[in-house]
Amino acid sequence: MDLSGISRLGVLDINHGGLLLAEQLSSLGFDAFAVDVYGTRSEVKTRVPVLRPDEVTTFDALAAPVHMPMISLLQRAGAEGKPVFTHHELTGFVLRQKGLLKNRAVEVTGTYGKTTACALLARMFPGDDVLLHTSRGLFFNGKLLEKLSITPAN
Repeated sequence: MDLSGISRLGVLDINHGGLLLAEQLSSLGFDAFAVDVYGTRSEVKTRVPVLRPDEVTTFDALAAPVHMPMISLLQRAGAEGKPVFTHHELTGFVLRQKGLLKNRAVEVTGTYGKTTACALLARMFPGDDVLLHTSRGLFFNGKLLEKLSITPAN
């Protein structure tokens, strides 16, 4: 993933990990901001600016969750030829930049069966350390570490 030439980066959807992702990108030196597409920002405490979509004036790129409808800000990015990354892509970028993703990573997406598919995949690597993040929680080698949201930023 090439983010060269990108400085100002907007991360959409503060309800599904966008806020944490914007904060992490800011810690890496990006001029990152979060975009509150659902109007919940009055409840938010953060280290990055949180804007409504209509308040976004300039940006080099955007990031949105894979389920995000094509709102006007995303349409604008397309019309201006600016890249739109997924939360998954930028989460991987952040993990690599921070040296936290040194081994293989498998991402399972879809509507149904993700937790089951991940559990089956984890059992296929019995000699390896496996970190598994599903709707049931965060597991390491079968042991529950923590209950987390399943958004990519977590």
